[in-house]
Amino acid sequence: MKSKSPPKSPERSQQRPDSDNLHDPLPPRYHVKFCTKLLSGHPLAKATKSEGFLVEEMQFVLVWEMRDRFNKEFMQSFAGLEKPVKQFLEENGYEVELTGQRPDLLPEPKWGKLSSNRASDRRMIRFVQQNERGVIAYRKNEVEVESLIAQIALVWPEESIVVIVTRQRDAQTLFNKLKRRGLYQVSVATTHKKPVAGRRIVIATDNALKHNEVQTESRSICICLNPTETVNRKDWPIQITGRLYALHSDVLALSKQQVDFLDMFFGQKWLYIPRHGFLQLVPNVNFLEYKGRYSSRDEMTLCKLKREAIWRNDKRNRLISGLAKAIAYDDFRAIGAKYPSLSKPLLPKVSERVVVLVENIEHAARLLKFLKGWPIVAGSVADINAHGSQVQHALTEGQKPQSVVSSDIIITSSALQKINCDGVLIRADAGTGLPPFSRKCLTVGDRVPSSFTIIDMADRHHPYFRKQSQYRKEEYLDQGWVVNGESMMPTERRELLFATSKPNRATVMLLPYARRQFPKIDTAYDYYLHRKEKRDQKSGKSSNVITLKQIADHEYLLYCFQELRRYGGLGAGKDDISYFDISTSDCAKVFRKLSESLLRGRYRPQFPRKVPIPKPGTDEKRTLKINSIFDRSVSMALDKTLAPQLEKLFLEGSYGNRTNRSPWKMLAQLKKTVEETGRWVLAIEDIRKAFDNVKVKDIVKTHQQAQLELKEKHGIKINDSVVNLISTIAKGVTQKRKKGIDQGSNYSPQSLNVLLHYIHDVPLNAEVAFPLWYRYVDNLTYLCKSVSEGQRVLIKVRQVLNSASLKLKGEDGIVDLRKTTSSLLGFKLRRSNNQLIYLIAPRSWENLKEQLASAHQTVDPATRSREVIVGWLNAMGPALENDGDIVAKVCGIAALQGFQELDPPLLETTATQAQKRWVELLGNINYSCV
Repeated sequence: MKSKSPPKSPERSQQRPDSDNLHDPLPPRYHVKFCTKLLSGHPLAKATKSEGFLVEEMQFVLVWEMRDRFNKEFMQSFAGLEKPVKQFLEENGYEVELTGQRPDLLPEPKWGKLSSNRASDRRMIRFVQQNERGVIAYRKNEVEVESLIAQIALVWPEESIVVIVTRQRDAQTLFNKLKRRGLYQVSVATTHKKPVAGRRIVIATDNALKHNEVQTESRSICICLNPTETVNRKDWPIQITGRLYALHSDVLALSKQQVDFLDMFFGQKWLYIPRHGFLQLVPNVNFLEYKGRYSSRDEMTLCKLKREAIWRNDKRNRLISGLAKAIAYDDFRAIGAKYPSLSKPLLPKVSERVVVLVENIEHAARLLKFLKGWPIVAGSVADINAHGSQVQHALTEGQKPQSVVSSDIIITSSALQKINCDGVLIRADAGTGLPPFSRKCLTVGDRVPSSFTIIDMADRHHPYFRKQSQYRKEEYLDQGWVVNGESMMPTERRELLFATSKPNRATVMLLPYARRQFPKIDTAYDYYLHRKEKRDQKSGKSSNVITLKQIADHEYLLYCFQELRRYGGLGAGKDDISYFDISTSDCAKVFRKLSESLLRGRYRPQFPRKVPIPKPGTDEKRTLKINSIFDRSVSMALDKTLAPQLEKLFLEGSYGNRTNRSPWKMLAQLKKTVEETGRWVLAIEDIRKAFDNVKVKDIVKTHQQAQLELKEKHGIKINDSVVNLISTIAKGVTQKRKKGIDQGSNYSPQSLNVLLHYIHDVPLNAEVAFPLWYRYVDNLTYLCKSVSEGQRVLIKVRQVLNSASLKLKGEDGIVDLRKTTSSLLGFKLRRSNNQLIYLIAPRSWENLKEQLASAHQTVDPATRSREVIVGWLNAMGPALENDGDIVAKVCGIAALQGFQELDPPLLETTATQAQKRWVELLGNINYSCV
């Protein structure tokens, strides 16, 4: 993100410190007062002709000058940042004296007040007692918020509490729940309801706090239920002087900016509660350095590199196995002599359980040479007989419950979720990120003082593994784990494991509370259309007019943004801003600026980020241009608005980028048509680099044709401003592009579809003698009676495409299926018993190999490999019944890539279901002439 200089303070005497530059000479003493006032920090959105629509991050002024009522100067900062700001000032020559009202200390909790029938969170209560501010994060479906509030109220019966919510309905719901828990001194304060005088607990909306009828300055404990919404408000109440805590659900993924906001208001102390009576375990990580030598050959795949440098590296395996045996067999002398850097953290752990983590069975079998008799705990092994007798015995022993619970074991990453985190874990897998623990693994009882130690390998024998070791260390620190005795942040910290690190892809809908039936709404886009339809009915607008105002609606753009965040690609554009770097509230403000820019005609897309993508089965690479997340939202809004209308123009032979039209449907229709008509000669071609070679003026011209045709035939009017937006997106930032469109834009496939509709589909469909045809985006197929007819067809197609400066690849050409085979959309076409059957093309096998090879670059390669194989089998449904034992062949390819822990029954079930869907699709396809 680009940054803008913070706002300058008013002119001051040079003898006084400048709050924008804390390194200037300072007086010997300075007062620092901490408050909860927000100065700045929202993203600044602007549109420029040279760089497009940009979002710049504004810096926060953390320390600024103020004057009290006696006209005395003092420095003021955010209350949550009291400790780090104080430390920074002292390190730079300040003598800091804290002023202002401090929260009162809490007495010892009255534990007897807690119910014996319910699980209590004692560490949470201690956290509140020991910290004036903090964030209490909890797992959404496992922890009851009212229980946390009730426990605080019960153990301190003399303290007055205010609970801040953002909605009146939430206040009333929480009031009823606290009543059912036996708390009767509770009152509700909203804009329409005044609190009852004398009640110890008040549930207030943030709007009600403005009137100060709650008297928050006299409340000793303040709890905020929706911290991410509340702290973004400009009218945040500054009169809170008591202890301040936030309750945050881990379902809501936090952006980096939201984390900083919470730090400023609620401090840097975080506590995570996975379920009542339990806490998240914070491991201690120590690195063991390996300085072996390894010279890699050129052009080596990552799988081969791992196999030679990690899995079959006996020197490294001997070092790991020696450490494992020293801990397991109480060998104090070996730990002190051979591993002096680990002696201090490991001596208390001697004789405890040892778990050696490896990536796959191949590595486990190699370690078994040095750890003889140790069980191997693995996932579902595809073929156990493919291993030696010792490995088979170790795998059999690893299936026993005792091995999973208490034995010293070698475990693969795919089986790591089976065990509990105790003792010592030696990480020998040289992975990318965190170990693939389950949520349950790092959950311990509230009263259990359990510790967990991880010994990781700091590999120094290859540049790739040096980088991975550094990445793992940074990931541990980001999670708040203690690394080599140090922690970058407090141990109970904000980056919650499995919560904020992974995007929440669940579709969540918030509907108005009412006792009436609503139409079925599945996505945010459906919700927007439902609201838009209600507004249009009230205003009397016609749905046959498509305007730029509909596309540029800031709510519409925000819903498209949320849809892309859930289901779209997560890569950032050239501005390096991802979906989770900006909060929803700030994103809404950005889209208001973007909407204004669109309506005034000032919008320009930003420069895309270019990513080379290898083509399966070839050495060629295609360049994927990834737009910024805001440009993607605009193009998605444009596509969702125009796609239903453009669907009315497209012909039957067009299958690409259309609703309810998939490659399978095209293949099913092709099979039915070929068998009915007996046209076994196919002319199959692709357009060479269609996205890169298309002319922008042709895109605009064909959309103008579609605009005119929709108006004449269907009575649908598309305003010129919408066509101008299409032209703006196609021309890019400089508005000088004449050739090529960004393949990473959400509207680019639709643009190409409209262009080919008018320069290919319509002219050829008008030819009386032209044969049947099918088109999937830029993949072209023509059904001919003879080879000579196929030659004439391709000559005609070249002439038609030449008008738009497009050319055919010339790779496939004309094929007579009665004599040979052909390839189409990843399948091999062949005639058998007067039927068209599909086989898996060599290109698809190569694609599977490349995807499995790229799985080694992910955080959890084993899980990613299973996802790749399942997705590949689901896509190959038309060929699964004709290509032999597909599952066995897939398992063999996966084993060569180091993935032996597959579940053949699951893969067989996946293949059977995919084949069944293909058969059902064939039964619903009727023959039709195109």
